[in-house]
Amino acid sequence: MANAQAVQEDTTAKIIALLNQVDPNDWSLPWHCPGNVFGTNGAFTPQNPLSGTRYSGANWIILALTSGAFGPYNGGDTYPSGRYATYRQWKKAGYQVRRGESGTPVIFYKEVERQKPAPPGKDEVYRMLRTFTVFAAEQVDGTELPVEDHVIEGSPHERAEAFILATGAETRWGGKAACCRHSIGDAGISSAIEMPMRENFTTYQRFYSTWLHELVHWTKYPTGRSSWLEANFKELDERYAFEELVAELGAAMLSAHLQVANDPLPENAQYVSAWLSRLNDDSTYIFKAAARAQAAISHLIKLVDAAPAAERSVA
Repeated sequence: MANAQAVQEDTTAKIIALLNQVDPNDWSLPWHCPGNVFGTNGAFTPQNPLSGTRYSGANWIILALTSGAFGPYNGGDTYPSGRYATYRQWKKAGYQVRRGESGTPVIFYKEVERQKPAPPGKDEVYRMLRTFTVFAAEQVDGTELPVEDHVIEGSPHERAEAFILATGAETRWGGKAACCRHSIGDAGISSAIEMPMRENFTTYQRFYSTWLHELVHWTKYPTGRSSWLEANFKELDERYAFEELVAELGAAMLSAHLQVANDPLPENAQYVSAWLSRLNDDSTYIFKAAARAQAAISHLIKLVDAAPAAERSVA
């Protein structure tokens, strides 16, 4: 079984290879799932059909690479079901992984209690990165699995709009460019999304992709004070590039959650070189961004779940 570092290095190498293929004149990033997409409305939502668990964060990226959800960028076999489980889980459920099949290592964090007193400033419980191997349904023999697509009522645009409004995020309309502004006040930091009018967008898909992207930016200060951005970036442009990567991944994952097609934002082409530089230097970079993107999505989902039912309606 591959160790965590090997998984990070392999995944990072694949992402670097994909980013190096980006056409600056007609570009889209791998996670926009061009061409060969799976699931309803092109949404890739990998899941464990036996436990009901949905793979998220960095595992969403790892399994998208394996499944072929990154379309023409991906090489090798593709597994359009997006359904994965461990060898033991498949066997216990009465299925058999075919001889000679290679699994995909994914990661998880296990909380471990320290055996010795924690150093100053450290918690008594820390997170340990572990790996385990999963196999796609296409690699398994046995009774055909039932189709359990993650279907939400309403059209893609209705779902996206209902979700965004239910978060309570303030959106100001009429700006020249989409952005999220953070203001410091006596009560802490307040955030508001600024969006051009929807008729200024060429397609509804581009409009909602942009709005979801800015929604991830809106979560930057979830408590009104602390930020999910790392404090150890020496240069401001590095911080901007990381934040854009978090928003890019977050919007892609959120689009998959809502079953909404995710459109590339051409203005983010300027960050590709910065991402490549950091990815080449740090194999954990994409994993850090994916973790923060997933944290942003989890925060947004909690806000929506807490909203009154009428605000969550797509009618």
